[in-house]
Amino acid sequence: MLRAGREAEREATLAKERRDTYVAVLRVVELDLRRTRYKKSGKLEKLEQVERYWDKARRVEMTMDAIIGVRAFGSEDAQRFADQWRAAVESDDQNALHELMSAGMAAFEMVEGRRRPALGRGSRPPAQLAARGRPGRAGR
Repeated sequence: MLRAGREAEREATLAKERRDTYVAVLRVVELDLRRTRYKKSGKLEKLEQVERYWDKARRVEMTMDAIIGVRAFGSEDAQRFADQWRAAVESDDQNALHELMSAGMAAFEMVEGRRRPALGRGSRPPAQLAARGRPGRAGR
């Protein structure tokens, strides 16, 4: 009985770590998409606002945390997704980024066992979130 309890607790902890990792990856994905979209569409004020809130050091740290989490807790599919995402970002392949984002959301929803709204819908600019005391919650 004690062993079963410990095993259940271990499984719950691993599930939480995996979920948190997937959320971290999706946050990096959403941030990359926004930055790229703002650059391409010439919305330099919005780009500046995003980059002021999520400066380069913070973006690098977020990306490293997400990648480390995927390597430690993610499935092989999640690891492939992270590798494909980085390659698409580095090559500035917008079509691949959007396709990967859709696939990533579908996988996350499957892991969570329920539908969630797609990232980016109804989200507010970072400055508005920070003003409301909700930094880093864009796209949720």
